[in-house]
Amino acid sequence: MKKHLSAWLAAAIMLFMVSCASSQKSNGSNEADLFKSWRATGFDTTGAEHSPTIAFDQAQNRVSGNGSCNRYSGGYTLTAPDKIAFSPLASTKMACPGLNVESRYLELLNKANKWSIKDGVLTLSQDGTVLLTFVAE
Repeated sequence: MKKHLSAWLAAAIMLFMVSCASSQKSNGSNEADLFKSWRATGFDTTGAEHSPTIAFDQAQNRVSGNGSCNRYSGGYTLTAPDKIAFSPLASTKMACPGLNVESRYLELLNKANKWSIKDGVLTLSQDGTVLLTFVAE
């Protein structure tokens, strides 16, 4: 009887460990942590009204935010454990100070092909080169 109980307990522990591990990406990031609003950090916003933002909508596979002046939105796709691709982004066209900041931000966002979250910081990169970092709002 004890052997059967030990076997069942070992199987339950293994199942628990596998289910916990499957929710973590190989980059150490939990995909569920991505689906919130983020504010860009470590990005030169000199002359802009405020820092760019990004929000991921899991249900719609959409991304939206503020580039520092104009609102933008578009689609995104998560593939492999740490891959991300953005569809062409559309934005409003208001004239604001620091539009060069917004242009640079959107350019970098479109180049991103990898993502990770570590210590509460979302990092978007291109083939190992960090492009943008964000903290949750």
